Amino acid sequence: MELPLKFKGLKDSNLTSYKIVGEDEADAKLSKISVNSPLARSLIGKSEGDLINLDAPGGKKEYEILSIQHI
Repeated sequence: MELPLKFKGLKDSNLTSYKIVGEDEADAKLSKISVNSPLARSLIGKSEGDLINLDAPGGKKEYEILSIQHI
């Protein structure tokens, strides 16, 4: 099962797309992240238009969810 996701940074407006997948399917090079990753866990209960805060290597970053498809 894959969960397509698009979001953008509020400060830099960079668009990012990922697919949330099972632990054994995760591959960062293919933009597939594990359902157990911090990003995936931060999306629990979130919808399009919601904001999320993530701890990134460069510090905390805020993103807006542009689309999330619950399959």
